[in-house]
Amino acid sequence: MNALLTSPIGPLYVEADEHGLTKLYTDGHQLHSDAGPDDGTFAEVQRQLDEYFAGERSSFDLEARPSWPLAAREAAVPTA
Repeated sequence: MNALLTSPIGPLYVEADEHGLTKLYTDGHQLHSDAGPDDGTFAEVQRQLDEYFAGERSSFDLEARPSWPLAAREAAVPTA
């Protein structure tokens, strides 16, 4: 499942499987050409993103299964 969601920073490509959200990319990613508007599958993701961009949310409550290997995710996230 995939779709393009709206945001103030441009379209966001989202993808999910039966376990949750697997990808979220900003405008211009190569996968954007493979996706169309959301059919309602990603309504909760859209709602939480809308709240985030409106300054009403600072974290997300979504089932997610990142597609990066754990080592790559750890390397990409700065630690304090």
